[in-house]
Amino acid sequence: MKKFYAVLTVLLLAASINYAQTGASAGVNLGLPMSEFGDISNPGFGVSVQLESFVAPKVSMYANLGLLLYSGKERSVSATQTTKVGHTAYPLMAGIKVDLISGLYVAVEGGVAYYQIKTSWTDNTAGGAVTTDVDRGEAKFGYGGGLGYLYPIMPTMDLDISAKYQTMQDKYNTVQIRAAVRFGL
Repeated sequence: MKKFYAVLTVLLLAASINYAQTGASAGVNLGLPMSEFGDISNPGFGVSVQLESFVAPKVSMYANLGLLLYSGKERSVSATQTTKVGHTAYPLMAGIKVDLISGLYVAVEGGVAYYQIKTSWTDNTAGGAVTTDVDRGEAKFGYGGGLGYLYPIMPTMDLDISAKYQTMQDKYNTVQIRAAVRFGL
């Protein structure tokens, strides 16, 4: 994992020195869980920051770091027991964006996300409710792709709206919508 971070840092620094056009953005994210992940989680909300550097006139590389919180859906395990699984995701993704036409771009990315998972079991027997919490974490490799649009606000500031499909080792599949303010550096 340390090699991944080192390579990503070197590539971004080399690209920014070479082409000398960089940007940074900060935004809010909405994560819509899909497939099995959607069966146990509600939509997630979070924040992200992104550093972008152009490597050619219409091609840029980026690194994105985020935080997404997904609350769990309560499910019945038996007549007296329920379970609820909440997830906190810390994704670190690197990708390439290609400008298609004025403002519209396509992006592909890959990276890793650390998931902090909290599972709560509740037993509602005659003696009262007893809740047991178990915390664990796991790191998952993932990839994704999507479309976005940059809407100019000022000469060096854009509103960046994007939607992407992201999968983390076929376990945590999401559609993510991001609204961010992008600044030219």
